[in-house]
Amino acid sequence: PDPNVAGMPKSLLLLLLPLLAACAIPELAISYYENVPCHLLQQLLDAYDKAHVTVWCGNYSMWHQNVVDAFKDGKGGPDLAVYDSQWLGEFVDQKYLLDVTDLVKNYTTRYFQMDYFGVWPAGSDSYYGFGITGNNYMLVLREDIFNKYNFSWRFSDWNDLLEAARFFKSNTSENFDYGFVATWCGNFDACYDEMACTLMQMFLSFGGDLWDAKSYKIKGVLDSTRNEQAMKLGLSLLETCQPKGCADMHFDKVIHALCYGESPLGMLWVFFGPAFLNETVCPMKNKLHFISVPKGEQGIGVLGGQGLGIMRQSPNLQAAKELFSWLLLPETQYRWSELGGLTTMSSIMQDYEFILRQPFNIVYVANFAFTKDLWRYDCCLLLSPLSRLPEYFQLMRTHMETLHKGMTGELTPMAALQEAATKEQYEVDKNHPCGPSECKHDGFPEWAAILIPFLVVGVLFVVVLVAVVVGALIAVAVMRKRFIQKGINMHRTVIFGRRAHN
Repeated sequence: PDPNVAGMPKSLLLLLLPLLAACAIPELAISYYENVPCHLLQQLLDAYDKAHVTVWCGNYSMWHQNVVDAFKDGKGGPDLAVYDSQWLGEFVDQKYLLDVTDLVKNYTTRYFQMDYFGVWPAGSDSYYGFGITGNNYMLVLREDIFNKYNFSWRFSDWNDLLEAARFFKSNTSENFDYGFVATWCGNFDACYDEMACTLMQMFLSFGGDLWDAKSYKIKGVLDSTRNEQAMKLGLSLLETCQPKGCADMHFDKVIHALCYGESPLGMLWVFFGPAFLNETVCPMKNKLHFISVPKGEQGIGVLGGQGLGIMRQSPNLQAAKELFSWLLLPETQYRWSELGGLTTMSSIMQDYEFILRQPFNIVYVANFAFTKDLWRYDCCLLLSPLSRLPEYFQLMRTHMETLHKGMTGELTPMAALQEAATKEQYEVDKNHPCGPSECKHDGFPEWAAILIPFLVVGVLFVVVLVAVVVGALIAVAVMRKRFIQKGINMHRTVIFGRRAHN
């Protein structure tokens, strides 16, 4: 034992113990899932000196459930959580996340899509997080191969892309396993939303969508001929994976296929980009090129990215708040971008240094502003920004399981779309029996928003009426006063006139 400590009186030790405990560096944990940004985030947090921070890079399929289970258990859970943007409503309604409005009040206009990643209910002033990373799709291609065959990679639409995929798949000289790779995995429990986002990118490019956000109508929108055309094109792209097939292809398989020369062309989220920059694990590093995905007539793609929030039940709330505040700082975000993170801080995103730092950053900056999320809506007319349905998680399960049937041949594309539309319409109607007019999850019913213009006009009318009445009363009082004064003056004149005469 330390002789300095051993010789201390026990009473003194007892007095010092609370001080020693207070000086101890806290242990914090952040829940995320196994991906490139998760490990980059750990690198960033290794430099944080006020706490030991561990980022849990868990299984992708269990990402959502891990946070939910930890909160329900009430112990051993993360202090902070990186959440998918669509889960914000659910996590706030279930009281998983801490209100961080005071912590972000000086940053609400400095981060892109801050409202979308952090505000709930939509249109309120309550913040529960911020966008720790943005995301959108990109195409990754073998520039050397495209140049070798004088094949243009400036795709005007998805048909041009399909032509390239078929050409290279049938090229026996190069012997590619795949013509085009993407995350086609449709098993919800294993792959969450991978196939759904791949198809959503195509739906939007063909002018389709998942629903009409103004009416909450899914039938007739999801099962449209445009979405059918998009699914048929998706099936054609999937055929370029034969005979090996890639109907269960996950992120890591897409990266492997592109890094090891198994495919000359693929689509993936931008924030996986750093995986292509390490020649040790990606032999094709110097031969890859990154470009935007064809966006079609709407000019938009699928929104990606995640928010970061503080878990309400954290036993280290003060330390968690300090870490959260540190991550918001411009200098921290700058370092995050240096490591390869896709910051959502607007000043950094607009800086040429950031745009040129990684070969795919320009694809991120050029497209992130022109993205939309699945089942995204504008609630309560003019009173709130765009938001997302709280029942997103259940909708996604239905969406993935049903459309996967159309991608594996169990159903035709249109039959799969129709079945999905019927099931999803049921889910939405069950939770929103009055459609968008209810907005029951947003804390402000739309019927009230509709009445507001009439109420404003009514109040203005009352104010004007009161002003007119008050003005009239004042005018009458003034006139009465003048009349009385005039009478008095006349009376005096008569009296004084008589006296003078006498």
